[in-house]
Amino acid sequence: MSHEDIIENLIAQGEGNRLVFAPVWDEDHVAKTMSALINGEGGDLLVGVGEDGAILGLDTGPASDTELLKRLQASIVPDAPFSLTRLVYQNQSIVHVSLWAGSKKPYSCGGNIYALRDGKILLANRSEIGSLVRDRKAADYHWERQAVLGAELDDLDEKEILKTIKAYNAHKINPISGLTIEDFLIRLGLLRDGSITNAAIILFAKHPSTFLPQCRVRLTAYSGEKSGLTTSYDRQLDGHLFANFEAVMGFLEVTFGKKTRLVGMERVETPNYPPFAIREGLLNALVHRNYSSVSGSVHISIFVDRLEISSYGSLPDDLSVDDLRREHASILRNPDIAQVCYIRGFIEMLGSGTLRMINDCKENGFDEPLWSLSSNHLKLIYPDLGLGRPLRGANDGANDGANEGANDGVNDGVNEGVNEGVNEGENEVSIEGTNKRLIAELAKILKLISKSPGIKAPEIAKRSHKSIASVERYLRILKESNHIEFNGAPKIGGYFAVKPEDTPPRLPK
Repeated sequence: MSHEDIIENLIAQGEGNRLVFAPVWDEDHVAKTMSALINGEGGDLLVGVGEDGAILGLDTGPASDTELLKRLQASIVPDAPFSLTRLVYQNQSIVHVSLWAGSKKPYSCGGNIYALRDGKILLANRSEIGSLVRDRKAADYHWERQAVLGAELDDLDEKEILKTIKAYNAHKINPISGLTIEDFLIRLGLLRDGSITNAAIILFAKHPSTFLPQCRVRLTAYSGEKSGLTTSYDRQLDGHLFANFEAVMGFLEVTFGKKTRLVGMERVETPNYPPFAIREGLLNALVHRNYSSVSGSVHISIFVDRLEISSYGSLPDDLSVDDLRREHASILRNPDIAQVCYIRGFIEMLGSGTLRMINDCKENGFDEPLWSLSSNHLKLIYPDLGLGRPLRGANDGANDGANEGANDGVNDGVNEGVNEGVNEGENEVSIEGTNKRLIAELAKILKLISKSPGIKAPEIAKRSHKSIASVERYLRILKESNHIEFNGAPKIGGYFAVKPEDTPPRLPK
């Protein structure tokens, strides 16, 4: 479903406690409306739409999206969880603001607290403010915010937190210079009364399973259509949320591969899988799962005929499996985790991810995803995305990149995935047993570097006719096996061979 389809569905619902129309752009009114929605159940604001749902459009649009986002964020205290999209609908310019129900209530705008009452944005009364304060206290006892005994700042991945601070400041109209890691964690509620919270461990811990074993992710490829059969690959990932996400996506990218074709003088790559649908489905499992149970887990299973993502935890009480196939409320089980993922850009638009997953599958020629709920596990199924699916371009000899990550046998792409994106320190598999194609690709990259000392990754990608993502993975393997090294500053340095190009590449043991 496209964004335009989502707007059409919203307008058809009419205004209510979760949907407000605004005919003109009035930034003060927009900010007040947003704060009222966040203080309530969350929801959507459509600007350029009349009370009757008529599309009026905006004659003079507001500032750039980035500037507008920053100004609105500065208007609401504390930090507000929302996304903003400007689009053309029925040949008219409108703005769509989508908001979560906040976990740090009450939210204020201009020093005042607002509520949505009888379809109107009004100053909150004493009773409503009391209710918001009680909601805030209840959130403070939520599992995410409970202290992790024995956890210290040194247990967290400093580099990952610094990335998040950089993204956080990019959202601000006045970036906070000198923001320390400790101050930042306190600001986001991830460090409370001097204690690291469960959410901080899930997001940033170097070894989170030491404290919370339920945060592990299992990744398995099966040789048939049932889970009881022989596995081609089975691995448990023990990293923080971002590391696990990158590891799984890297594995799937290599396993399913991409089709490469020439358009004019440029190479255009098309994934052999629906990229948004897979990314969103995996993020939903990692962000919205029930982490509070020690028996909780996420399991990605690849069969010959399908891909499944199973996560522990039922849907919120107000949602059903059928609701996932239409516009629905964005009810967050883990708002602190979701907030950080939103800051990092992993969550782009709120409340309609499942609809866009369906649309992405359709647009890429795949069957629609299916959801099922059983024994407190939510399962997402991609019914025709499996190891036995014919890959696009697999028989096209003109496209040398068509079979990247594809199967000579079923396991060819799976074996290369063993070495892709897995947590640092986890890659203990030697080159024996991996496919010959990977060894050949590593040898080509090593030869290029040997002949052109100081060469950079983009130039290697250009000369080798590979994607920059693939080249970076090959470079990582060669660095870990001490075949190459990077010398110089990050932006001006390059790669140099350490071992002769005729030395067979091997993975570190």
